[in-house]
Amino acid sequence: MNDFNYDNNLETKEIFNELVSKLDSTTISFEYLLEFITIFRSSDPKWYYKYVTARRSNRITNNIEMHILTPLIAEYLGYDSVTNHEIEIATFLINNLFIHGYCYHLTNNYGMENIKTYGLNVLGKKEMNEDIRRVANLLTDESRIELFKKNNETDDMVNYYFSVKPVYESVYYGTIPEWFYIFTRIDPRNLNNPDSYEKSRNEILRVLNENGDSEVAKQAIIELLNKYWILYANNNISRNVVMIPNNYYLNYKLENFMDYKDNLIKDLNKTLSDWIFMFYSNVNANSNKPIPSEDLLFIDCKNLNMDMSHSKVR
Repeated sequence: MNDFNYDNNLETKEIFNELVSKLDSTTISFEYLLEFITIFRSSDPKWYYKYVTARRSNRITNNIEMHILTPLIAEYLGYDSVTNHEIEIATFLINNLFIHGYCYHLTNNYGMENIKTYGLNVLGKKEMNEDIRRVANLLTDESRIELFKKNNETDDMVNYYFSVKPVYESVYYGTIPEWFYIFTRIDPRNLNNPDSYEKSRNEILRVLNENGDSEVAKQAIIELLNKYWILYANNNISRNVVMIPNNYYLNYKLENFMDYKDNLIKDLNKTLSDWIFMFYSNVNANSNKPIPSEDLLFIDCKNLNMDMSHSKVR
């Protein structure tokens, strides 16, 4: 087992990169890779493949049941079985998932460069917010609410989404801002279809025509669409992961986690998600809380197979 310094983002990235270098990137399941790194912190391919085998034996495709996960952890820790080692296994999970764990933000190349410069901070998207506000203020109330879900001209539209699970349920949505998904009226999975731009443009203009918006508003809205379509609907823009240390979002004092270890391990009908959401029930998955770039861990996924067919897409 790796001797891992939990407080060192650099070491986590080194473990990630070392493991990826030993695997065939075309066969990597990205969701399984994130789960494995988060839970086990190991660069040994043997344990990754053991985890994938266990994961695929699971009856729930987008989750893992504790009665499948815990025997593998017991083996990893050098125990013959889970029995009589429940406390050690629970402690291992609590340490890696919560006390020294991460939340996850999925973005594209454009977003990654922005975050490296500004951190996770809405100030880094000041221009975007100003563009949206300027255009939204030209619209009728009906169009503004329908296209931007915005009923107050001073509202900021841009924040960031993060997941508290290693499994990305939002793989098709995570690389574009929520406002862009609402505005374009196109399912993110279809953004790269040849006719998606025309469909989006026509649907937006239909809304404006029905609500009696001005020609000035129509021209401004198409300029906004064109500017951000280039940034977010480009088929060649890869996905990247920003890992956020849990201490930014945990609503529990870290020392209190161990108080739960006895109860957590007893219910083997639980899933990994049950465990995670037990502690993150009050976390707001849409946040504008600033986090400096030096506190973040950046994972470049351009050389990985991003097939997320095992994930549930919301």
